[in-house]
Amino acid sequence: MPETPVADQYRTSGNLRARGGLHARYANRNWFDWVSAQLELTPDSDVLDIGCGAGWFWLSAGNSCPSGLRLTLTDNSAGMVSEAIANLERDGRIPSLTGKACDAADLPFADASFDAAIAMHMLYHVEDAGRALDEMARVLRPGGLAAVTTNGEDNLGALFDLGSRAFGGAPRDPAARIFGPGRALELFGERFDDVALHRFQDIYVIADADDIVQYLTSYPPGNRAGEAEIAALRRLVAARLDEAGGVLNVAREAVLVCGRARDARPAR
Repeated sequence: MPETPVADQYRTSGNLRARGGLHARYANRNWFDWVSAQLELTPDSDVLDIGCGAGWFWLSAGNSCPSGLRLTLTDNSAGMVSEAIANLERDGRIPSLTGKACDAADLPFADASFDAAIAMHMLYHVEDAGRALDEMARVLRPGGLAAVTTNGEDNLGALFDLGSRAFGGAPRDPAARIFGPGRALELFGERFDDVALHRFQDIYVIADADDIVQYLTSYPPGNRAGEAEIAALRRLVAARLDEAGGVLNVAREAVLVCGRARDARPAR
């Protein structure tokens, strides 16, 4: 069976690094630290990370992790799981680590196995986000923490407008169109108690055209663009920077949605 475009994108962390580079250069607030502070994980707890990527969240949050944390890393990509485990083993701050490649909508864990489960910026890649949240609810113990992150509707709007002009499509963040804050709240309300949404905002001041081009060619359809299309994008970016006096102010908007597992879990 051929791999899907999503599997091609995330076999390794290359595309994620291209996107993460923009945030690393221009962020004024640390997203990972902010998420860690909201989660308030408890000592000696079993935590499941669904769609762990290369483990960057835990590398950033390691100092704030409570003692005795037992972390299980999962991702649809076996390469990502291996990279995350290797990164965290080298880091050494979370000694109890296991990893498994699996489908978020079919988790290979027993009911009530975890005290907390998180899925950061990945449910917009899942064909049925509701089914994935059913699985999250199933593997949580009663009262366990469920948490997901995604992008807000206006996230990086100035960049996505340029991408739309160059490559077509809607001038909005595709992640937010598929699984934005409203959808996340709706699905959480059907499955969890004590649901709350937390908003994160920042402003990126970008003057380097190459950073913008690299970001917009790290995901579809820009990652499939030919030389002529990329050249056209570069001209658009240069013109927009000229219009803005050499600096583009770009709003970053993301959300964290949390809830608590109910006593009665859905049947598998």
